[in-house]
Amino acid sequence: MAENDIYNNKLRFEKFVDNLEKITRVPENGIDKYYCKNPENLKYFRKLFNHFEMKDLSYIRRLRICQVLKMVTFLMEKNLVDCEREDINVIVAFAHKRNKTIASKRHNSLPE
Repeated sequence: MAENDIYNNKLRFEKFVDNLEKITRVPENGIDKYYCKNPENLKYFRKLFNHFEMKDLSYIRRLRICQVLKMVTFLMEKNLVDCEREDINVIVAFAHKRNKTIASKRHNSLPE
């Protein structure tokens, strides 16, 4: 079972899971940039949560992956299952602009 760390990432992840429905709203705090534009895509977050438990990923890793998916669902207003190659190219191009170094790209990749 994943352990909490000194930064209390377990609590941060649990709050993210509890407030999942809220990520479909435009952030008002000025800190968060991304939100899920299509509520139908929340099911992919829930599928990831099950995957995290199966793989027993650390909480910081879980949070990082959730942030990547949040960025993807921000860029795609349609359901992710309907994405085509052109949509994927938009996501990858944006990710290359956001994560410029090899190290940052490696840290934000999805689990195997």
